[in-house]
Amino acid sequence: MESILDMGICNIAHPQSGSFFRAVSSEHRSKSGPRPCILLIDELHEHRSPTVVNKLIAGFKFRPQPIQLELTNSGHDRTSICWMHHEKSMKVLEQALDDETWFAYVCHLDPCEACYAEGYRQPKDGCKHCDNWTDPKVWPKTNPALHDLGLPRLDYLQSQVDTALSMPSDQALIQRLNFCVWSEAQKDATPMRCLVVYCHPDPGSFNAAICSLVCAKLREAGAELRLRNLYAENFQPVLSQKEWHDYLDPALNTVTVTWDVESLRWCDTLIFIYPTWWYGPPAMLKGWLDRVLVPEVAFLMPDARNTTIRPGLEHITRLGVFTTCGASFLLTSLVGAPGKRTLLRGVGYLCSPNRRSVFAAHYLMDSSTPDSRTRHLDHVERKMDRLLAPM
Repeated sequence: MESILDMGICNIAHPQSGSFFRAVSSEHRSKSGPRPCILLIDELHEHRSPTVVNKLIAGFKFRPQPIQLELTNSGHDRTSICWMHHEKSMKVLEQALDDETWFAYVCHLDPCEACYAEGYRQPKDGCKHCDNWTDPKVWPKTNPALHDLGLPRLDYLQSQVDTALSMPSDQALIQRLNFCVWSEAQKDATPMRCLVVYCHPDPGSFNAAICSLVCAKLREAGAELRLRNLYAENFQPVLSQKEWHDYLDPALNTVTVTWDVESLRWCDTLIFIYPTWWYGPPAMLKGWLDRVLVPEVAFLMPDARNTTIRPGLEHITRLGVFTTCGASFLLTSLVGAPGKRTLLRGVGYLCSPNRRSVFAAHYLMDSSTPDSRTRHLDHVERKMDRLLAPM
C-alpha cells in the first residue's frame, strides 16, 4: 500500500494518476480554487462564509461527473450557506423545486398540520400538538441510528434534555446539535464568562503577548473576564500532604483554592496560555491542575452505578489552549504531544460534550523570528474569532 499511496499528515496522494485527497479548512484563504472530483463538506453550519465552498464548487466545471456530499447539524444563522442549502433541500423534498441533481435527506422534528399550514417547517414554540423535543418517542426522527444501532444512547440524550431544561442558556445549542432544530442567535444572551489561566515567569515573553491579545479579544466580545496569572500571583503548585489526605473529601479539598474553584464553577469558557517545556505544561500549571481540578468539582468519582469518573465541568462550553514549543511539530507529535492531550482531551472530557475547542502552538519558538511571531498572533486571533463565534 505504501508503494502505491503517498500518505501525508493532512492528505493522501496517488502519484501514478495524480489523484489526491486533501483536507481544507473552512478558513482556507487561497485565492485560487482546486478542481475536485469529489467534495465532502463536514459540518457546513460551521462555515461562517460561503467563500471556500463556492471556490471548490467552481472547480467542478473542469470535471465530467463531480460529486458534492454535505453532512451537517442545524445552525442558527439564516443568512449562511448552510441555511441556503437547507432551504433548497426542503424545496426539493416538498417537490416545490425540480432538480434531479440534488438529493437531500433531512432529519427534523415535525410541526402539527395546523402549524405546517401556517408555514412552519419545524415545531412551533408553545404548540402542544407539534413534536416535543423533550419526548423520547420523537428522538428517532432526528437520530435515525437510535433504533437499529442504539446510537446515540438514550441516557445521553436524556442527560442533554435535562441539562437544557435546567440551564436555559444551553437550550438552543442542545436542540441544534441533538434534535436538528434551527434556532435564532440569542441577541440578549448572558455575557460570556471566561477564566484565563496564564502561566509564564517572564512578563515580557511572547506568551505574555498572546495573553494580551486573547484578553483583548474577550473584552472586545463583551465577555466577563477573570485572569489567573500563576507566576505573578505566586500560586503554590505543590500538593501538600494534608491536601493529599483531604483530596477525596468535598468538604475539605477546596479550602486552600477557593478562588480558583469558584472561578472554575463560574466560567463557561476556559482558556490556558503557557509555554510547553519538555513536551508538557510547566510544573506551575500542572500543579494548578493537581490542586484545583479535584473530585466533586472537576469530576465525579465512580460509585455503585458508574465504574469510571464522570465530567463535572459540563457548564464549560468553550475551551482554548494556546502554547509555544521549542521543539518542532514533527518531534512534538512523535513524542505524543502530552501537554496538548492533557488539556484538550483530559480537561476537555470533563467539560460539555458539545464544547467548542481551539488550539494554537508556535513551534520552534527558540528560533522564532519577528515575522513568525506576527504570523502566529494573526493565527491566534483567527482561533479566538472561531472560539467566540455564536454557538
